[in-house]
Amino acid sequence: MEVKLTPKDAVSIAIDYQQKYKVPGFISENVQHSVKYYENFHRVEGPAWLVISQMENNRFEGDDHFSIIISDVKKVVEYIIDFSGFSHSPHKIDNDNFTEEELSELLEEDD
Repeated sequence: MEVKLTPKDAVSIAIDYQQKYKVPGFISENVQHSVKYYENFHRVEGPAWLVISQMENNRFEGDDHFSIIISDVKKVVEYIIDFSGFSHSPHKIDNDNFTEEELSELLEEDD
């Protein structure tokens, strides 16, 4: 299958998504460290890009990042996988996972 996005495109989509849905975290522009391509990925039709977002001042022990999963075919964020392995979709109105406020609280940086 022909790849439609570049790693930089995936980062741009992820950053726009974070800003639109107020998802905290920092994405490095060094695509060697922040972006991975997969020919197949769970719950994504066709190829997918995984963009890693780092948390600042993580208040939880363990991982300090989460992954933003982007469909290469649709050129949109499909969902987020948090540092505990749970998926979230803040962009879905019928989202039965967490509300935007709950997601922000879970992923928010300590002030």
